[in-house]
Amino acid sequence: ISLGRDYSILAADRDVVALATRDGEISFFQFDGSELAWRANYASPDSIVAMKLVGDVLCLAQVYVGVRLVDVSDPSRPRLLRRESFPETSPDHDLVVRDKLAWVTDGDRGRVAT
Repeated sequence: ISLGRDYSILAADRDVVALATRDGEISFFQFDGSELAWRANYASPDSIVAMKLVGDVLCLAQVYVGVRLVDVSDPSRPRLLRRESFPETSPDHDLVVRDKLAWVTDGDRGRVAT
C-alpha cells in the first residue's frame, strides 16, 4: 500500500501500527479486519531515532528531548503520558523496553526511564 510519506521507523503491537518519519511525525494505523486503517497523526517536537510499541504505550527515543511515553489505547487519540529529558544526547540511540522500564543508550551513556 502507498502511504504518501517517507516513513523510516515502524513499531507494532497487537492491532496497532505506528509509523514515524525521522523529523517526529507519527501516524497511527489499526487493523480493521485485513485492512490497515489510518487513525491519527501525532507531532513530536524532536527527531525520533527509535520507538517500541508495548501494549498501549509507545516509547520514543529522541535526539534532544530524551524519552517520551505516549498512550495509544485509543489510536485515534494518542496522548503524552510522560517525558524524561536527557541533556546532551546524541543521535546514536537504541531503545529496549522491559518490565515497565525503557532503557536508552546514547553513545557512551545508558539512561533509564520508568
